[in-house]
Amino acid sequence: MKELIMPRPVTRGTYNNCSECNIKMKDVAFTRSVAKLCPECRGDIASNNIEVRKIYKELSNDLEKASKTDPLTGLLNRRGMLEIIRESDSKKKIFDNAIVICDVDFFKKVNDRYGHNVGDTVLVRLSKEFKETWGKDAHISRWGGEEFLIFIPSSLFDIIQPEVERFRKRIETTRFGHLDNPFHITLSFGIAR
Repeated sequence: MKELIMPRPVTRGTYNNCSECNIKMKDVAFTRSVAKLCPECRGDIASNNIEVRKIYKELSNDLEKASKTDPLTGLLNRRGMLEIIRESDSKKKIFDNAIVICDVDFFKKVNDRYGHNVGDTVLVRLSKEFKETWGKDAHISRWGGEEFLIFIPSSLFDIIQPEVERFRKRIETTRFGHLDNPFHITLSFGIAR
């Protein structure tokens, strides 16, 4: 959390313990009696208000980003993806895109057999693979527990199906888990244009 640094300390309910104006902070906040403050205290309030606004804007941006991002994978979450789809729909460009949905087959068995930490590692690794394959050209989200949704622009229509098949085969041969106990996963895809 960010900390607000005051030029002079605030003590015992007075603003900066100023002997010249000695106005309590609550009076400044509720009656807006800044004019009664000495010039030095007015300057302190003005500079702190600017800093507070900067911090508020940064925190607001951070919260906005966090509300649209899956914390495990760093991909868009369902809310973030729906916003992109709605935005595309409002521009009447929804039909100029393709949607690819992916599900990790029998993912519950991975969690049951190897543990949820290993399951999380699989999801993170898959996310990186999705980003490397489509990251520059598409919006990728973790749609649900082990489901991913990819929103791809129309310029890639001709290569979507072959690219999805190459990706599926590559993941099928990828080793997951620990070196002493590796396993493979398979993926199921659906494509809508």
